[in-house]
Amino acid sequence: MPILPPATIGILGGGQLGRMTALAARSMGYRVQVLDPDPDCAARPVVDRVVAASFDDPAGAAELARACDVVTLEIEQIGPAALDAALAHAPLRPGPEVLRIVQHRGRQKRWLADHGFPL
Repeated sequence: MPILPPATIGILGGGQLGRMTALAARSMGYRVQVLDPDPDCAARPVVDRVVAASFDDPAGAAELARACDVVTLEIEQIGPAALDAALAHAPLRPGPEVLRIVQHRGRQKRWLADHGFPL
């Protein structure tokens, strides 16, 4: 089911990539919230709300996700408990299974090789 504007997108990470993602989303009519340890993160001026919490904080991730229609991320260093907490309240794209692959270089290479990608 598509998630259309004016839905709210939550972004785990409010750095430069989060800011660029938020700008693109807002230009299409979406509302945007981010979770970042820095309440004055790069995305702050362009989002509707910043949840100031660690990337490993399940309570912060749940707080963000409860207010969003979908959650994505701009940084792969999100703790597994935080991912699970977000997923309990909103769809998470990409899902935790993808993140567990990209968070570990060896798993990443193995997945690519198993799926026929040249290394």
